[in-house]
Amino acid sequence: MIGLFKQRNPILWLALLLYAVAVKWIYLSAPQSVANTPVGGHLFRPIFEFFADGRTFSWTLRFLGLSFNLLQALQLNGLINQHKMMGAPNYLPALSYLTLSSFFPQWNDFSSWSMVLCLVLWVFHGQFTLYQSPQSRGAVYNRCLVWGLIPLLEPTAFPFVLWGLIGIWVMRPFRWPEFWVVLIGLLTPYYFLMIWKYWNGLVDWYRVFPALSFHYPQIGEARWLVAFGMLMIIPTLVGMGQVQSNLRKMLIPVRKGWTHWTIWLLISLSLPFLLPGQYGPGYTAILLPTAAFQACFFFYASLRIVPLVFFWLELLAVLWVQYGDRFS
Repeated sequence: MIGLFKQRNPILWLALLLYAVAVKWIYLSAPQSVANTPVGGHLFRPIFEFFADGRTFSWTLRFLGLSFNLLQALQLNGLINQHKMMGAPNYLPALSYLTLSSFFPQWNDFSSWSMVLCLVLWVFHGQFTLYQSPQSRGAVYNRCLVWGLIPLLEPTAFPFVLWGLIGIWVMRPFRWPEFWVVLIGLLTPYYFLMIWKYWNGLVDWYRVFPALSFHYPQIGEARWLVAFGMLMIIPTLVGMGQVQSNLRKMLIPVRKGWTHWTIWLLISLSLPFLLPGQYGPGYTAILLPTAAFQACFFFYASLRIVPLVFFWLELLAVLWVQYGDRFS
């Protein structure tokens, strides 16, 4: 499987789609529960209510959730290939993400995080253009406008605003004029939200910033968490080491891009303390940089048997989580 998706053949897009259907078939065969889905922020609630249509279980939400999941895998793969972040174009990032995101059904639901992660990946793709742009105040403003919108889709996605700001100054040196552009871009959505609330006569029109609550994460079954954590951590750390050993062969924007992924991974570790419940849909934010580094582990490993063992262990763990209760 690793050798197949390590190639550049365009027909592998079809194979990737077939793999996604196979590994997520159990989710395709059941509708999404509306009651168990977080409603998100101000901007996401009307979208969710429109597609939920007052139903308890929705096939529409299930289809949207799986479509967004596949879109994130394709965005991740396209970002890494287009900007030459690995030695050669391949389909390993998408393969890794589709596998990891199939562990729990919450990671395949349509939620506010489905839209947030697609927006973050889209802006991340555009961050590379900032490195070679001498006059980029317009581009910086547009990106910060998106960062300002993200907490209105999902309040607990606020750490990604910090990631976006750090990413701008990773690609470009800090300049005070651009700092004020950044600040205006971030505050623009809240300015219009305040006007809308005041126009509609809401008493709390001045409360527009999302309120965050910190709590200890719910662990659930510790053995599943430890097993899944080991399958994620070991290939990810090895992949990070592979990236470090190949940095000298990469262009400067590519090095800065991997710095983006590292910061994303570190910031997303705060999400378990912000997201309520077990294995919430926002945990998929951790899977994106993890899949990127695991793809490097699969691609650069000198012994082919090692990545094969880890991939099949991950796939078997996914199948056991999905179908194991039928054999107990």
